Amino acid sequence: MFKNFLNFTNNKEIVYLDKASTKPIKEKWNKLLFKENKNNFQNLSSISPQSLKNQHVIEGIHHSFRYWLDANDYFILFTSGATESLNLAFKGIAFKHILKNKLFANKEKNIVISLIEHKAVLEICRFLELLGIEVRYVPILKTGIIDKDKLSIYIDKKTILLSLPYINNETGNCQPFETIGKLKKKYNFSFHCDLTASLDFGPFSLKDYDIDIASFSSHKMCGIKGLGGIAISDINKICPLIHGGGQQDGLRGGTENFPAIKVWGEYLKEKIISYKEGQKKINILDSYCINAFKREFKNRVIFNSFLKGKRLPGIINLSIKGIPNNELIAFLSERKVFIGNGSACNNIHLEESKVLYAMGFSHEEQKNILRISFDENNCMRDFDTLIKNIKLFEHNLKTDKSLKIDENEDLNDVLPDCESYRKIALKYWFNQVWKNKDRK
Repeated sequence: MFKNFLNFTNNKEIVYLDKASTKPIKEKWNKLLFKENKNNFQNLSSISPQSLKNQHVIEGIHHSFRYWLDANDYFILFTSGATESLNLAFKGIAFKHILKNKLFANKEKNIVISLIEHKAVLEICRFLELLGIEVRYVPILKTGIIDKDKLSIYIDKKTILLSLPYINNETGNCQPFETIGKLKKKYNFSFHCDLTASLDFGPFSLKDYDIDIASFSSHKMCGIKGLGGIAISDINKICPLIHGGGQQDGLRGGTENFPAIKVWGEYLKEKIISYKEGQKKINILDSYCINAFKREFKNRVIFNSFLKGKRLPGIINLSIKGIPNNELIAFLSERKVFIGNGSACNNIHLEESKVLYAMGFSHEEQKNILRISFDENNCMRDFDTLIKNIKLFEHNLKTDKSLKIDENEDLNDVLPDCESYRKIALKYWFNQVWKNKDRK
Protein backbone atom coordinates (compact mmCIF):
# COMPACT_ATOMS: atom_id res chain seq x y z
CA MET A 1 0.00 0.00 0.00
CA PHE A 2 2.78 2.41 0.95
CA LYS A 3 5.36 1.16 -1.56
CA ASN A 4 5.59 4.41 -3.54
CA PHE A 5 5.19 6.57 -0.46
CA LEU A 6 8.08 4.78 1.23
CA ASN A 7 10.47 6.27 -1.31
CA PHE A 8 8.84 9.70 -1.56
CA THR A 9 11.63 12.19 -0.98
CA ASN A 10 13.27 15.11 -2.79
CA ASN A 11 16.74 14.77 -1.33
CA LYS A 12 18.51 11.41 -1.19
CA GLU A 13 21.76 12.86 0.13
CA ILE A 14 20.54 13.92 3.57
CA VAL A 15 17.78 13.03 5.99
CA TYR A 16 16.35 16.36 7.10
CA LEU A 17 13.94 16.11 10.05
CA ASP A 18 14.31 19.62 11.46
CA LYS A 19 11.72 21.43 9.36
CA ALA A 20 10.24 23.30 12.30
CA SER A 21 13.56 25.16 12.19
CA THR A 22 13.52 25.93 8.48
CA LYS A 23 12.67 24.28 5.19
CA PRO A 24 14.82 23.75 2.10
CA ILE A 25 13.94 25.48 -1.16
CA LYS A 26 12.93 23.18 -3.98
CA GLU A 27 14.86 23.52 -7.21
CA LYS A 28 11.87 24.81 -9.15
CA TRP A 29 11.38 27.71 -6.71
CA ASN A 30 15.07 28.57 -6.91
CA LYS A 31 14.80 28.62 -10.70
CA LEU A 32 11.71 30.84 -10.53
CA LEU A 33 13.45 33.19 -8.09
CA PHE A 34 16.39 33.55 -10.49
CA LYS A 35 14.05 34.12 -13.42
CA GLU A 36 12.06 36.80 -11.59
CA ASN A 37 15.22 38.59 -10.43
CA LYS A 38 16.42 38.61 -14.02
CA ASN A 39 13.19 39.63 -15.77
CA ASN A 40 11.03 41.39 -13.17
CA PHE A 41 13.50 43.50 -11.24
CA GLN A 42 11.57 46.75 -11.70
CA ASN A 43 10.65 48.84 -8.67
CA LEU A 44 7.00 48.32 -7.78
CA SER A 45 6.66 52.04 -7.10
CA SER A 46 7.66 53.05 -10.62
CA ILE A 47 5.15 53.65 -13.42
CA SER A 48 6.69 51.37 -16.03
CA PRO A 49 4.33 48.91 -17.77
CA GLN A 50 6.09 45.96 -16.11
CA SER A 51 5.80 47.56 -12.66
CA LEU A 52 2.07 48.10 -13.13
CA LYS A 53 1.74 44.47 -14.19
CA ASN A 54 3.70 43.38 -11.12
CA GLN A 55 1.38 45.39 -8.89
CA HIS A 56 -1.54 43.34 -10.17
CA VAL A 57 0.47 40.19 -9.41
CA ILE A 58 0.94 41.40 -5.82
CA GLU A 59 -2.79 41.95 -5.48
CA GLY A 60 -3.36 38.38 -6.59
CA ILE A 61 -0.89 37.15 -3.97
CA HIS A 62 -2.72 39.21 -1.32
CA HIS A 63 -5.91 37.44 -2.38
CA SER A 64 -4.25 34.02 -1.97
CA PHE A 65 -3.13 34.85 1.56
CA ARG A 66 -6.58 36.18 2.45
CA TYR A 67 -8.08 32.93 1.22
CA TRP A 68 -5.54 30.81 3.14
CA LEU A 69 -6.17 32.80 6.32
CA ASP A 70 -9.94 33.25 5.88
CA ALA A 71 -9.31 36.98 6.14
CA ASN A 72 -11.19 38.73 3.33
CA ASP A 73 -11.08 42.19 4.91
CA TYR A 74 -7.53 42.02 6.29
CA PHE A 75 -4.53 43.99 5.04
CA ILE A 76 -1.62 41.76 3.99
CA LEU A 77 1.81 43.31 4.42
CA PHE A 78 5.19 41.80 3.50
CA THR A 79 8.17 42.18 5.82
CA SER A 80 11.73 40.87 6.10
CA GLY A 81 10.59 37.90 8.19
CA ALA A 82 8.47 36.82 11.13
CA THR A 83 10.72 38.67 13.57
CA GLU A 84 9.97 42.00 11.88
CA SER A 85 6.29 41.07 11.74
CA LEU A 86 6.32 40.40 15.48
CA ASN A 87 8.05 43.71 16.14
CA LEU A 88 5.45 45.52 14.03
CA ALA A 89 2.58 43.82 15.84
CA PHE A 90 3.80 44.46 19.38
CA LYS A 91 5.56 47.80 18.99
CA GLY A 92 2.99 49.01 16.47
CA ILE A 93 0.16 48.52 18.98
CA ALA A 94 2.17 49.88 21.93
CA PHE A 95 3.54 52.93 20.09
CA LYS A 96 0.10 53.80 18.73
CA HIS A 97 -1.22 53.79 22.27
CA ILE A 98 1.71 55.82 23.61
CA LEU A 99 1.40 58.45 20.87
CA LYS A 100 -2.34 58.64 21.30
CA ASN A 101 -1.99 59.31 25.01
CA LYS A 102 1.15 61.47 24.70
CA LEU A 103 2.91 59.37 27.32
CA PHE A 104 6.31 57.69 27.10
CA ALA A 105 5.99 55.91 30.42
CA ASN A 106 2.58 54.32 30.61
CA LYS A 107 2.15 51.89 33.46
CA GLU A 108 -1.59 52.05 33.05
CA LYS A 109 -1.62 49.52 30.21
CA ASN A 110 -0.49 45.93 29.86
CA ILE A 111 0.31 43.21 27.33
CA VAL A 112 -0.49 39.56 28.05
CA ILE A 113 1.69 36.79 26.58
CA SER A 114 2.94 33.34 27.54
CA LEU A 115 6.42 31.88 27.96
CA ILE A 116 5.85 29.60 24.97
CA GLU A 117 6.11 32.56 22.61
CA HIS A 118 9.09 32.71 20.28
CA LYS A 119 12.24 34.19 21.79
CA ALA A 120 11.77 37.28 19.61
CA VAL A 121 8.49 38.04 21.39
CA LEU A 122 10.13 37.76 24.80
CA GLU A 123 12.87 40.18 23.73
CA ILE A 124 10.35 42.66 22.29
CA CYS A 125 8.36 42.58 25.53
CA ARG A 126 11.47 43.24 27.59
CA PHE A 127 12.00 46.37 25.51
CA LEU A 128 8.39 47.48 25.94
CA GLU A 129 8.72 47.08 29.69
CA LEU A 130 11.45 49.74 29.55
CA LEU A 131 8.82 52.10 28.13
CA GLY A 132 6.52 51.41 31.05
CA ILE A 133 4.22 48.85 29.46
CA GLU A 134 3.44 46.05 31.91
CA VAL A 135 3.91 42.52 30.57
CA ARG A 136 1.93 39.67 32.11
CA TYR A 137 2.78 36.01 31.58
CA VAL A 138 0.00 33.42 31.46
CA PRO A 139 0.92 30.17 33.29
CA ILE A 140 1.82 27.12 31.17
CA LEU A 141 0.73 23.56 31.82
CA LYS A 142 3.07 20.56 31.55
CA THR A 143 1.60 19.92 28.09
CA GLY A 144 2.94 23.23 26.77
CA ILE A 145 -0.44 24.93 26.44
CA ILE A 146 -1.74 27.85 28.45
CA ASP A 147 -3.88 27.38 31.53
CA LYS A 148 -7.08 28.68 29.92
CA ASP A 149 -8.89 28.64 33.26
CA LYS A 150 -6.44 31.26 34.55
CA LEU A 151 -6.24 33.36 31.39
CA SER A 152 -9.08 35.67 32.44
CA ILE A 153 -7.19 36.53 35.64
CA TYR A 154 -4.42 38.20 33.63
CA ILE A 155 -6.67 40.23 31.32
CA ASP A 156 -8.47 43.41 32.37
CA LYS A 157 -9.64 46.74 30.98
CA LYS A 158 -6.03 47.95 30.81
CA THR A 159 -4.96 45.14 28.47
CA ILE A 160 -4.10 46.44 25.00
CA LEU A 161 -2.75 43.22 23.47
CA LEU A 162 -2.97 39.46 24.00
CA SER A 163 -0.53 37.31 22.03
CA LEU A 164 -0.42 33.53 21.74
CA PRO A 165 1.12 31.20 19.14
CA TYR A 166 -1.35 28.79 17.57
CA ILE A 167 0.98 25.91 18.36
CA ASN A 168 3.87 25.33 20.70
CA ASN A 169 6.62 25.01 18.10
CA GLU A 170 8.65 22.66 20.29
CA THR A 171 5.87 20.10 20.85
CA GLY A 172 3.29 20.86 18.13
CA ASN A 173 0.54 21.05 20.77
CA CYS A 174 -2.25 23.52 19.88
CA GLN A 175 -3.44 26.33 22.11
CA PRO A 176 -7.06 26.56 23.32
CA PHE A 177 -8.36 29.64 21.51
CA GLU A 178 -12.05 28.90 21.94
CA THR A 179 -12.65 31.19 24.95
CA ILE A 180 -10.66 34.22 23.78
CA GLY A 181 -13.49 35.69 21.71
CA LYS A 182 -15.63 36.18 24.83
CA LEU A 183 -12.74 37.91 26.63
CA LYS A 184 -12.21 40.23 23.64
CA LYS A 185 -15.82 41.35 23.66
CA LYS A 186 -15.59 42.08 27.38
CA TYR A 187 -12.25 43.92 27.45
CA ASN A 188 -11.74 45.14 23.84
CA PHE A 189 -8.03 44.26 23.42
CA SER A 190 -6.20 43.31 20.21
CA PHE A 191 -5.45 39.62 19.73
CA HIS A 192 -2.20 38.66 17.97
CA CYS A 193 -1.31 35.13 16.88
CA ASP A 194 2.06 33.84 15.73
CA LEU A 195 1.32 31.40 12.88
CA THR A 196 4.92 30.94 11.76
CA ALA A 197 5.25 27.32 12.81
CA SER A 198 1.86 26.13 11.59
CA LEU A 199 0.81 28.04 8.47
CA ASP A 200 2.37 25.63 5.97
CA PHE A 201 0.29 22.68 7.17
CA GLY A 202 -3.06 24.02 5.98
CA PRO A 203 -5.51 26.95 5.94
CA PHE A 204 -6.22 28.77 9.19
CA SER A 205 -9.23 30.95 9.98
CA LEU A 206 -8.44 34.29 11.61
CA LYS A 207 -12.16 35.00 11.56
CA ASP A 208 -13.14 31.93 13.58
CA TYR A 209 -10.82 32.87 16.45
CA ASP A 210 -11.39 36.64 16.18
CA ILE A 211 -7.66 37.26 15.61
CA ASP A 212 -6.74 40.87 14.79
CA ILE A 213 -3.10 40.39 13.78
CA ALA A 214 -1.21 37.30 12.56
CA SER A 215 2.52 36.95 11.88
CA PHE A 216 4.17 34.39 9.60
CA SER A 217 7.33 33.66 7.64
CA SER A 218 8.36 32.39 4.22
CA HIS A 219 11.29 30.19 5.23
CA LYS A 220 8.96 27.90 7.23
CA MET A 221 6.89 27.44 4.06
CA CYS A 222 8.64 27.57 0.68
CA GLY A 223 12.10 28.07 2.18
CA ILE A 224 12.92 31.65 1.16
CA LYS A 225 14.69 33.44 4.00
CA GLY A 226 14.48 37.18 4.58
CA LEU A 227 10.76 37.38 3.78
CA GLY A 228 7.76 37.38 6.08
CA GLY A 229 4.21 38.60 6.32
CA ILE A 230 1.59 39.99 8.64
CA ALA A 231 -2.20 40.12 8.36
CA ILE A 232 -3.90 43.09 10.06
CA SER A 233 -7.63 43.63 10.47
CA ASP A 234 -7.37 47.39 11.15
CA ILE A 235 -4.24 49.23 10.03
CA ASN A 236 -5.31 52.33 11.94
CA LYS A 237 -4.39 50.54 15.18
CA ILE A 238 -0.77 50.01 14.08
CA CYS A 239 2.07 52.55 14.19
CA PRO A 240 4.66 52.03 11.39
CA LEU A 241 8.16 51.08 12.50
CA ILE A 242 9.92 51.66 9.17
CA HIS A 243 9.15 55.05 7.64
CA GLY A 244 10.16 55.64 4.06
CA GLY A 245 8.57 56.16 0.67
CA GLY A 246 5.04 55.25 1.69
CA GLN A 247 5.08 51.70 0.35
CA GLN A 248 2.45 49.19 1.53
CA ASP A 249 -0.02 51.89 2.57
CA GLY A 250 2.66 53.64 4.59
CA LEU A 251 2.93 50.78 7.10
CA ARG A 252 6.39 49.71 5.94
CA GLY A 253 8.67 51.91 3.89
CA GLY A 254 11.17 50.40 1.49
CA THR A 255 11.16 48.81 -1.96
CA GLU A 256 9.33 45.51 -1.90
CA ASN A 257 11.21 42.31 -2.77
CA PHE A 258 8.92 41.47 -5.66
CA PRO A 259 10.79 38.38 -7.00
CA ALA A 260 10.76 36.66 -3.59
CA ILE A 261 7.15 37.67 -2.90
CA LYS A 262 6.07 36.26 -6.28
CA VAL A 263 7.78 32.92 -5.60
CA TRP A 264 6.07 32.73 -2.20
CA GLY A 265 2.77 33.55 -3.87
CA GLU A 266 3.23 30.86 -6.51
CA TYR A 267 4.10 28.37 -3.79
CA LEU A 268 0.93 29.26 -1.90
CA LYS A 269 -1.25 28.92 -5.01
CA GLU A 270 0.11 25.43 -5.50
CA LYS A 271 -0.35 24.67 -1.80
CA ILE A 272 -4.02 25.70 -1.92
CA ILE A 273 -4.60 22.97 -4.49
CA SER A 274 -2.42 20.23 -2.96
CA TYR A 275 -2.53 20.72 0.82
CA LYS A 276 -5.14 18.03 1.53
CA GLU A 277 -2.99 15.38 -0.11
CA GLY A 278 0.01 16.74 1.79
CA GLN A 279 -1.88 16.52 5.09
CA LYS A 280 -2.68 12.86 4.42
CA LYS A 281 1.00 12.09 3.87
CA ILE A 282 2.07 13.97 7.00
CA ASN A 283 -0.53 12.13 9.10
CA ILE A 284 0.76 8.78 7.83
CA LEU A 285 4.37 9.78 8.52
CA ASP A 286 3.43 11.07 11.96
CA SER A 287 1.88 7.75 12.99
CA TYR A 288 4.75 5.80 11.46
CA CYS A 289 7.34 7.81 13.40
CA ILE A 290 5.54 7.44 16.73
CA ASN A 291 5.02 3.70 16.30
CA ALA A 292 8.61 3.16 15.17
CA PHE A 293 10.01 4.83 18.29
CA LYS A 294 7.61 2.90 20.52
CA ARG A 295 8.66 -0.35 18.86
CA GLU A 296 12.40 0.27 19.01
CA PHE A 297 12.77 1.97 22.40
CA LYS A 298 9.67 0.67 24.21
CA ASN A 299 9.32 2.11 27.73
CA ARG A 300 12.51 4.18 27.36
CA VAL A 301 10.81 6.68 25.06
CA ILE A 302 8.65 9.44 26.56
CA PHE A 303 6.47 11.54 24.26
CA ASN A 304 6.23 15.18 25.31
CA SER A 305 3.88 15.96 22.41
CA PHE A 306 0.20 15.08 22.57
CA LEU A 307 -0.48 11.60 21.24
CA LYS A 308 -4.14 11.99 22.17
CA GLY A 309 -5.14 15.61 21.94
CA LYS A 310 -4.96 18.60 19.62
CA ARG A 311 -1.52 18.64 18.01
CA LEU A 312 -0.15 19.67 14.64
CA PRO A 313 1.10 16.50 12.90
CA GLY A 314 4.70 16.81 11.77
CA ILE A 315 6.20 17.96 15.07
CA ILE A 316 7.04 15.25 17.61
CA ASN A 317 8.86 16.03 20.84
CA LEU A 318 10.22 13.02 22.70
CA SER A 319 12.86 11.95 25.21
CA ILE A 320 14.89 8.74 25.19
CA LYS A 321 16.28 7.72 28.55
CA GLY A 322 20.05 7.38 28.57
CA ILE A 323 20.67 9.23 25.28
CA PRO A 324 22.14 12.77 25.59
CA ASN A 325 20.61 14.98 22.90
CA ASN A 326 23.49 17.35 22.09
CA GLU A 327 25.97 14.54 21.54
CA LEU A 328 23.40 12.60 19.52
CA ILE A 329 22.61 15.59 17.29
CA ALA A 330 26.31 16.11 16.64
CA PHE A 331 26.76 12.42 15.78
CA LEU A 332 23.72 12.44 13.47
CA SER A 333 24.83 15.58 11.66
CA GLU A 334 28.16 13.89 10.87
CA ARG A 335 26.10 11.22 9.14
CA LYS A 336 23.89 13.78 7.35
CA VAL A 337 20.85 13.12 9.52
CA PHE A 338 19.39 16.30 11.02
CA ILE A 339 16.96 16.71 13.90
CA GLY A 340 16.59 19.34 16.64
CA ASN A 341 16.37 19.56 20.39
CA GLY A 342 14.12 22.64 20.48
CA SER A 343 13.75 26.03 18.87
CA ALA A 344 16.74 26.79 16.63
CA CYS A 345 17.08 30.38 17.84
CA ASN A 346 17.56 29.17 21.43
CA ASN A 347 20.67 27.38 20.24
CA ILE A 348 22.61 30.40 18.96
CA HIS A 349 24.37 30.47 22.32
CA LEU A 350 23.41 26.91 23.31
CA GLU A 351 20.75 28.24 25.68
CA GLU A 352 18.34 26.08 27.60
CA SER A 353 14.82 26.15 26.15
CA LYS A 354 12.63 28.62 28.01
CA VAL A 355 9.58 26.88 26.55
CA LEU A 356 10.56 23.52 28.00
CA TYR A 357 11.54 25.18 31.27
CA ALA A 358 8.12 26.86 31.46
CA MET A 359 6.54 23.45 30.84
CA GLY A 360 8.30 22.17 33.94
CA PHE A 361 11.23 20.28 32.39
CA SER A 362 14.33 20.38 34.58
CA HIS A 363 17.85 20.99 33.27
CA GLU A 364 18.55 17.27 33.49
CA GLU A 365 15.34 16.32 31.67
CA GLN A 366 16.12 18.72 28.83
CA LYS A 367 19.35 16.83 28.09
CA ASN A 368 17.33 13.95 26.63
CA ILE A 369 14.73 15.90 24.62
CA LEU A 370 14.60 15.60 20.83
CA ARG A 371 12.34 17.40 18.35
CA ILE A 372 11.60 15.62 15.09
CA SER A 373 9.82 17.76 12.52
CA PHE A 374 8.92 16.91 8.93
CA ASP A 375 6.52 17.53 6.08
CA GLU A 376 5.02 15.72 3.11
CA ASN A 377 8.38 15.71 1.31
CA ASN A 378 9.87 13.29 3.82
CA CYS A 379 9.44 9.52 3.64
CA MET A 380 9.17 6.55 5.99
CA ARG A 381 12.73 5.54 5.24
CA ASP A 382 13.90 8.81 6.82
CA PHE A 383 12.65 7.61 10.21
CA ASP A 384 14.17 4.16 9.68
CA THR A 385 17.52 5.83 8.98
CA LEU A 386 17.15 8.08 12.01
CA ILE A 387 16.42 5.22 14.40
CA LYS A 388 19.18 3.07 12.91
CA ASN A 389 21.68 5.86 13.59
CA ILE A 390 20.36 6.51 17.10
CA LYS A 391 20.93 2.86 17.94
CA LEU A 392 24.41 3.03 16.40
CA PHE A 393 25.17 6.12 18.48
CA GLU A 394 23.99 4.35 21.61
CA HIS A 395 26.22 1.37 20.85
CA ASN A 396 29.22 3.64 20.22
CA LEU A 397 28.48 5.62 23.36
CA LYS A 398 28.89 2.48 25.43
CA THR A 399 32.10 1.41 23.73
CA ASP A 400 33.87 4.65 22.75
CA LYS A 401 34.50 7.30 25.41
CA SER A 402 35.61 9.80 22.76
CA LEU A 403 31.94 10.29 21.81
CA LYS A 404 31.27 11.83 25.22
CA ILE A 405 31.66 15.60 25.23
CA ASP A 406 32.71 17.17 28.52
CA GLU A 407 29.72 19.16 29.77
CA ASN A 408 32.11 21.58 31.50
CA GLU A 409 33.70 22.60 28.23
CA ASP A 410 32.98 26.16 27.12
CA LEU A 411 31.07 25.71 23.86
CA ASN A 412 30.42 29.44 23.49
CA ASP A 413 33.84 29.97 21.91
CA VAL A 414 32.39 28.51 18.69
CA LEU A 415 31.01 31.08 16.28
CA PRO A 416 27.19 31.27 16.72
CA ASP A 417 24.91 29.83 14.08
CA CYS A 418 21.12 29.84 13.92
CA GLU A 419 20.74 26.17 12.98
CA SER A 420 20.34 24.07 16.09
CA TYR A 421 22.73 21.32 15.07
CA ARG A 422 25.53 23.12 13.27
CA LYS A 423 27.42 24.67 16.16
CA ILE A 424 27.32 21.47 18.19
CA ALA A 425 28.41 19.46 15.15
CA LEU A 426 31.32 21.85 14.54
CA LYS A 427 32.58 21.43 18.11
CA TYR A 428 32.14 17.66 17.89
CA TRP A 429 33.96 17.51 14.55
CA PHE A 430 36.80 19.68 15.87
CA ASN A 431 37.29 17.40 18.88
CA GLN A 432 37.27 14.27 16.75
CA VAL A 433 39.75 15.66 14.21
CA TRP A 434 42.29 16.58 16.85
CA LYS A 435 41.84 13.32 18.76
CA ASN A 436 42.48 11.36 15.56
CA LYS A 437 45.48 13.54 14.78
CA ASP A 438 47.02 12.78 18.17
CA ARG A 439 46.50 9.07 17.64
CA LYS A 440 48.46 9.21 14.41
